[in-house]
Amino acid sequence: MIETNQSVPVGRYHSAEVRETLRQTLSAMQPGQSFLWPENKYVYLAARQVGVKIKTRKVDGCGYRVWRVR
Repeated sequence: MIETNQSVPVGRYHSAEVRETLRQTLSAMQPGQSFLWPENKYVYLAARQVGVKIKTRKVDGCGYRVWRVR
């Protein structure tokens, strides 16, 4: 059945904004520094875009710990 006047659900966040936040954070970090991130979906893409190497590990109940290694 086709319906009219149904609102479109709002997304959680826009992926371009998430990637930009990650790029800025990774660029500002020094090797050995880390941060917690709720998911690792865009982390490796953002790291590759700014030319840094990272490692990630899942943290129970917190998301992912992301380290800049180079």
